Amino acid sequence: NWEKAEEYMKLNLSVMQRIFADGSLDVVVAYSNLSTLYRDTQQYELALEYALKAMNLSDELFGWNHMNTIVYRFGVSECLSKLQQYDEAISYLSSLFDYTLAEKGPAHNYTKRFFMELHKAYNSVMSMEDYDGRHNKTYAELVRNSIVLVQVVDNSLASNMGLNGEYYVIEFEEWSLDQGENNFFAFNATAQSRKQKTYVLCRDGEFIIVPYEGVLGVRVECRWIPEEEKRELIKKYHKWNRRR
Repeated sequence: NWEKAEEYMKLNLSVMQRIFADGSLDVVVAYSNLSTLYRDTQQYELALEYALKAMNLSDELFGWNHMNTIVYRFGVSECLSKLQQYDEAISYLSSLFDYTLAEKGPAHNYTKRFFMELHKAYNSVMSMEDYDGRHNKTYAELVRNSIVLVQVVDNSLASNMGLNGEYYVIEFEEWSLDQGENNFFAFNATAQSRKQKTYVLCRDGEFIIVPYEGVLGVRVECRWIPEEEKRELIKKYHKWNRRR
């Protein structure tokens, strides 16, 4: 049970601190393990306390831009989101995304993950009753560099229809790529429903219409795309749509 796990982890932390005097990766990991335990048991204040300890010590040992520290910074952002401290979570996630985009590129798993979580944090704070519009401008900038993708799952309806790999989502029901503010998460909820639906997808400049009913069998995500590339894709879509 979690009480015994907590007891063991605290004992392990105490041993690591005596051996290494707060100066090793072992202590960082011990802090992080406790944070994960508290997060899993919904004790988010304690989870945040130990996540900050792990992040700060990793920063001292390895520097803020070391991948270990980046992982622990992300852990802090997760705790902040659980506590509905979305402004602080957005600050952490924005810096994480900007760094990994510049250093690792848009295809890196961390870049994709931080981008998705940043979207979620913005949508969470903007859906709160007392939201005052403070993030509208920065979120609009994020949306301009956002595109929805689907990844086809093996042995699914989509794969049985001859689809494979990844596709940009160009249209879905009444939504289309050229709309300004696309609420990805509302879109995703509709996409997972079982009613009759139609996608327009694109890969390598080729557009295809995919009508289906039920669950298509795709993973949906939002990914960063250069603004110029997105504009060119919208131009091609308009040209294709006029011939349709």
